[in-house]
Amino acid sequence: MKKQTKRIFAFSVILAIFLLSTVNGTISVAAITPSSAGSSSTMEGDGLTFNIQKGDPIPQYPVQYGVTIPDTNMWTSYVVHASNQGEFKIKDWDGTTEDTLTINNPGDDISLISPWDFDFNLDSLTDNDYIDPWDIRWLQANASSAESDTLMPYTVNSVWHYYVMTEGSSLSVPVRDSTPIQVDIIISSSGPKVLKCNKIRTSSYVDDIVIISPSGKILDFEEFEALFDTEHLFWYYIFVAQEVGTYRLLLHEDIFPDDLEIEFLDFNLKTLPLNTLTYGGTGDDTPSLQDYDDNEWTIEWWKFSGNKGDKFTLEKEEQYGYDDITDFYLWYPTCSGYEAYNLAATPKELFLPTTGNFYISTVHSEAWSLVRYSLLLKPISVIDYSIGDELTTIYISKNERKAIEFEIPQDSFVRFNFTTTGFGTPSQPLSDTEIVDPMYDQEYQFIFEDAKKFGCHEEIDPIDTKMVAGEDFYYYYMPAGKYEAIIRNLDDTEDGIFQISSKFVDWAPDPIPVNTLSYPERYPAQSMTFEFLPDEFNSSLKQAKALTFDVTGPGQFYLNTTMLVSDNLAAIPSTGTPTHLYTWNNTDDLFYSLDPQPVYSMDGVGNGWEDLFLIASPYKFTGAQFNFTTPGDAGGETWMYIWGGSSWNQITGTVIDGTNDLTQNGTIELNIDADFEDWEKGCPYHPVYGAGTPLDIPMVNEDDYYWLVFDQWWDYTPVPIIDQITLLNMTISGNINFALLRDSGYEHCDVWWPADIQQPAQITDFMLSQDEDIAPYESVSSPIIKDGDPWTIGIEEGTYKLLVIPENWDYPGNISINFAIVDYWGYSVKDTYTIDSQPLTYPWNITDSTVIPGLHLYNYSTYPYDLEKTYNNTEVEILGSEGYFVLDCYGSAYNWTQLVIWFQNISLTGGYGVDIYLMQDLPWVDNDGPNNEVVLLADTVVTNNTIEFGVLSDHFTLIFECRDNGNEMIGFKIGLSQYNTGKLTTTAPVASGISILGVGGGDDDDDDDEEVSLPIPIWVLIGVVAIIGGGIAGILIFLKKKGR
Repeated sequence: MKKQTKRIFAFSVILAIFLLSTVNGTISVAAITPSSAGSSSTMEGDGLTFNIQKGDPIPQYPVQYGVTIPDTNMWTSYVVHASNQGEFKIKDWDGTTEDTLTINNPGDDISLISPWDFDFNLDSLTDNDYIDPWDIRWLQANASSAESDTLMPYTVNSVWHYYVMTEGSSLSVPVRDSTPIQVDIIISSSGPKVLKCNKIRTSSYVDDIVIISPSGKILDFEEFEALFDTEHLFWYYIFVAQEVGTYRLLLHEDIFPDDLEIEFLDFNLKTLPLNTLTYGGTGDDTPSLQDYDDNEWTIEWWKFSGNKGDKFTLEKEEQYGYDDITDFYLWYPTCSGYEAYNLAATPKELFLPTTGNFYISTVHSEAWSLVRYSLLLKPISVIDYSIGDELTTIYISKNERKAIEFEIPQDSFVRFNFTTTGFGTPSQPLSDTEIVDPMYDQEYQFIFEDAKKFGCHEEIDPIDTKMVAGEDFYYYYMPAGKYEAIIRNLDDTEDGIFQISSKFVDWAPDPIPVNTLSYPERYPAQSMTFEFLPDEFNSSLKQAKALTFDVTGPGQFYLNTTMLVSDNLAAIPSTGTPTHLYTWNNTDDLFYSLDPQPVYSMDGVGNGWEDLFLIASPYKFTGAQFNFTTPGDAGGETWMYIWGGSSWNQITGTVIDGTNDLTQNGTIELNIDADFEDWEKGCPYHPVYGAGTPLDIPMVNEDDYYWLVFDQWWDYTPVPIIDQITLLNMTISGNINFALLRDSGYEHCDVWWPADIQQPAQITDFMLSQDEDIAPYESVSSPIIKDGDPWTIGIEEGTYKLLVIPENWDYPGNISINFAIVDYWGYSVKDTYTIDSQPLTYPWNITDSTVIPGLHLYNYSTYPYDLEKTYNNTEVEILGSEGYFVLDCYGSAYNWTQLVIWFQNISLTGGYGVDIYLMQDLPWVDNDGPNNEVVLLADTVVTNNTIEFGVLSDHFTLIFECRDNGNEMIGFKIGLSQYNTGKLTTTAPVASGISILGVGGGDDDDDDDEEVSLPIPIWVLIGVVAIIGGGIAGILIFLKKKGR
């Protein structure tokens, strides 16, 4: 019957050509599968043939390489067609074998039992129009085990099963192996869809399932199991089609033999009105026992429409039923399809990222159970806001939601301060308010409406938060565009107030200079100094500043941050006066502040034994000049303490006491040691009573000051009385925080966020003083952009943006900070290599022993290297650490590459050796940053070696990181070659339109289905089919290759 059908079809083609002489494009017609029969067309790629012959000397190598490059959004497995024995491997880029297929059936010709299957599936899923290059795999064919002396060609090919169905139809096919399955589903209308998958097994229906939209985006869907009590009925998948066209369903089933049955199910779609309490579910107000008996598995869909930026509140309430058998999902439109959100808890804030329809799905998974619920949809009112406005107060009534909207005219850093209060009597809890993300309940997120992301919006989080005097300040980076935020009460039984203030962070007019250093340069020659003013809310927080710097190519970048005493003299007084002087009396446990001030108590009890004398200053100081009206006697002894952050630390060591234990006028100079560096403000507990007992001086905020505490251990008679204390060499100190980001290199995102970039080290306790024992500057240099060896970023040129926030400064005025970017790439020694030959031999044929006889066999000493390089490592090593030899290589993309390396005078002890990195310029596949542009190829190579790997670019760079062994003259010999690497390409078919199908069975191994390409307009072909009629059954499916 099938042959007859093909003859009738051929006649119809001839008739069509005869009837129409005008040609309008090509229609590709294939006998795929009737939608109900389940016939399979097992598809293969273009195939890769290896012509391998044996012999010695070797005219053609017994091992050959290929590369398999799939189409986007495919799952494929692989087969080998062979007449002879052999071993075949699928390898990752660095040579890691992912699967090995050994053909060892005996005989000179074993083609009758061909093909053989790999146990490997390749995944090329992507939301982009290109695959991740790291998804590419290499193929190795080895014919050394073949029994015959004359070998037939070997062919490796990709393979997958292919089916087609239309919306509203069903598909039933046998699953007889683990080969991936592609089902093209032609969907003719947008909106919700329900796919039912019958299955006896109660585990997950398939091990993997993916749905791809016609525009090539991975679709969001939800999987459910239909139950009768606890008994499995079937699996079903729900999704919303935003586009009309061909959807690709990818399946992978590890358990077989089995049957795959898919059909579309009908459902009820209702409109959800605004501001109207609406009921749904499987029951009514008063369900009867018969209602329970008649109930079946059901799914309901609700729809409501809106415009981009609309905001709603949805309230859901269960009337009766069980939450564990009813699932509520919100489906909201984006630029790349509908996304699902679980509506487990309400009220829920909703945001419409693009104009279109919202859908709500309610799935009642269990038959013989009734559910009734209500839905209430309400719009959210919007308040226009402008960055930099005066304090804005918004009143929120109980469970009300309000929203603010504002525009950012250009890419900016913005500082926000939020204040929340509530109403109510003291017996009632106050209802704080919050900004909340409408989908995922994240606090203090703004919605960026004009984002490039597939979702048509992006939730913008703070990149830094500072708490000053109990207030939080939130710093955001906001690309130009429209923003909004939804505000609600934390306790929706109470009213609340939300207050917001904001300001733009100023951009510096000039970029930070980038200094590319080379030997013997150690310090940047160019830098930029910026002044930071006190913030209007609190002077300890300085106004942030936005800085930029430009990167033009690969490099090893550091941020150098320096504060000079000479730039900050006005901020560093040489002398000062204590803010507070107190005596604590151990007898009555009281604090005294008198004029003149006795150092210890004069109550005559113990003559000051275990009394305390406390000096408070807003700044650290390195010494104090004491003048006494009454010096103490020589019998006393005083110990001094400062607060070290977690304990009271005694000042010891080289401290100079010119007062001789407070018995004469003089100067006390503190020891500038680690304890002094760790000196912090505050005195959380009492020095005498210990932890658990606070040191609480009335009317004094102890945390505002540095405290120097004198502890009396021997009696003074008389007790010393102070006339005047002058503090010497005051210091200023504080922290400097950074947030580094850049415009994204990924076309579907706006910002490369700080979480994915190596940030500058956050600086704490930067301290300046005019004391001659303290350096006249503070400086920190830290790596940026790329962390970890080899501290090298790829070719990620662009403008980087650096937010600088000085905070926790004890000086209330302006401070000046100096910045420079240092690039150590100039220290590396560089060379180039053009690859123009195949390998001379294989890695196992090269050893460090004596020369192995043979035309193509070498040891590392006699290998004919094309490049020799010797350099002085002293001129290459960066700051006394590793040095880098950088080799720019030019060859062919995807070719399997061989590196032969010989070296001398490299340190091989203590975990050292040669670390080899591969650098390539690759497209970003997401917003996590460069796509592994720098990867470790070989770790700690300690002997001359041969390394083979796959490259993804015509131009790639090898980076050799090493230390010398004491002999500074490091030597390398390099040989690079590439195998003639064949390419196996795979193109997925795409069904569209209608197709003529032959009448007959669906045998998996059927080879009779043939593809015919005809230059016939679609309407003519349909007309011919209508005339021929009786010999043709099924629907028309046009197969076309993507991009052609």
